Amino acid sequence: MDAAKKYAWVFGVLGGLGVLVFLGHRFVMGTSDTPFMVVGGIGGALLALYLFLDKDDVGKAATARTTVYSSGAILMVALAAGILIAVNVLAKRYDERWDWTKSQAHTLSEQSVQTAQSLDEPIQVVAFFGAATVEESSFEDLFENYDAHTDQLELAMYDPMQEPLLAEQWGITSAFGTLILIQGDRQQRLENDFGEEAFTNALINLRSGTVHTLCFTEGHGERGVDDDYGEDGYGGIVIKLEGTNYQVLNFSPLREGNVPAECESVVVAGPQIDFLDPEREVLARYIVGGGSMLVLLDPLLTPELASDMTRYGIAVGADVLIEDNPAAQLQGMDASYLIAGEESFDLHPITTGAKLALFRLVRSVSAVEGAQGVQVQVIARSSPASWGETGLGVDEAPVPNVGELGVGPTADQLIGAVPFIAVSEVVDPTVIEVGSSVLPGSMLEELGIPTSEVGLNAPGVLDTPVTEAGGRVVVFGDADFASNSYMVQGNNQDLFLNSLAWLVGEEDQISIRTNESGKGTLTMSTVEFALSLLVSLLIVPGLLIGAAVLTWARRRKL
Repeated sequence: MDAAKKYAWVFGVLGGLGVLVFLGHRFVMGTSDTPFMVVGGIGGALLALYLFLDKDDVGKAATARTTVYSSGAILMVALAAGILIAVNVLAKRYDERWDWTKSQAHTLSEQSVQTAQSLDEPIQVVAFFGAATVEESSFEDLFENYDAHTDQLELAMYDPMQEPLLAEQWGITSAFGTLILIQGDRQQRLENDFGEEAFTNALINLRSGTVHTLCFTEGHGERGVDDDYGEDGYGGIVIKLEGTNYQVLNFSPLREGNVPAECESVVVAGPQIDFLDPEREVLARYIVGGGSMLVLLDPLLTPELASDMTRYGIAVGADVLIEDNPAAQLQGMDASYLIAGEESFDLHPITTGAKLALFRLVRSVSAVEGAQGVQVQVIARSSPASWGETGLGVDEAPVPNVGELGVGPTADQLIGAVPFIAVSEVVDPTVIEVGSSVLPGSMLEELGIPTSEVGLNAPGVLDTPVTEAGGRVVVFGDADFASNSYMVQGNNQDLFLNSLAWLVGEEDQISIRTNESGKGTLTMSTVEFALSLLVSLLIVPGLLIGAAVLTWARRRKL
């Protein structure tokens, strides 16, 4: 009995650790698994045995002066523990999320939230990930963010190693993981990329069920839609488009003589060579027939195409915007760079949520006063300290710094708050002039040959245009902002993608999208997370408790 009493403190330490393990598991996991309940029960029994074997010493310790003095501290610790337990219970009952990271790495973008909230039919998400992998952990966290905004998502997760038959049935071959999103008879499949943008695009494709065809003009030195790596290419923004419900085609107005029937919108992306008369008429006939067009024009180029925008009520200036406001200049660059802040944008669906955008070499784009048959709105302006410089030519040196121009703006130039983005909606297409049955300048016209004698398929001959109200045109005085180099800056990609969404009538896709390049995250696998919990909740506290017990045991021998 004396030997058991001498080593009773061992039972106390083991029992305390057992109870601590049980309570720690219960606190972290929110459940009581059988093995941990057994450990907790054994721990409680060992504590009871310790109290029974060493009841005399425990009684003396309870009435000792040090115990009385420390009772206040123990009471405060107990009170703090009670507060923590209460906070945990309230947190589970009233679940709220706060993202305190600088880059808002754990906050969904406006587009993702809008997409999740707009789901009106259940979507089943079948996920195949290896157990305890970074991909599994990251997607679980991402799914929780979506699930907080909708009750239409159902997640089923499987480990292809543990469920090989099921993985074979679904055709799982990726070593990194696979997601299958199912809504009715439609499916979207994601492999290797399970980030927010990819998941949101998959939801959009499922919900829309429609693929919009965009036709980019070619033959005039336009930006390359297949150029993914060049600084001036448009491959990056095209990848964004094709990631949602768009497909991109090229067409030549001169060669084809019309806009293909499947095109829902035409994009003229930074041409270097001017459009010929017949090509401009092809575009005009498309617009008066109810079509839509996005035109991005760099300064000092394509004067005829720029001038032709007046038939849609939009005046494109033969100038270069010079920004003299230091707050709107890009540090270290010349005055041709423009930083457009929230105050630069007017209220319009295209500019929804836009707070910052970067442009380079911009020309003015304004509304024609008194334009008939169209409704025109300017939706973006530079700062009041800017002006449209007309004293520069194509063959002259690059745009100098403002201080090096030598002269300020003149009376015949646009001065202050220069507009550079405008939109036009056709309300009366009969007012807009389009080419006659024989185009001006054609050989048929010069020879005086009637159209009826050669047929409508002859070069230079156009059929009677079909008119329909509702045509839309968006004109940007810059094409660089959507290039591979600049599309990730601020809301650049949002302005481009929102313009196309407005043109094709997908206004529910107009929003601010996620920018993965601006997010830095730390991800841990399940094993790494478990180790961090083990160290912080068990090992470190256990070492402290062990040191305290050892100190107490040594003091008893004194």
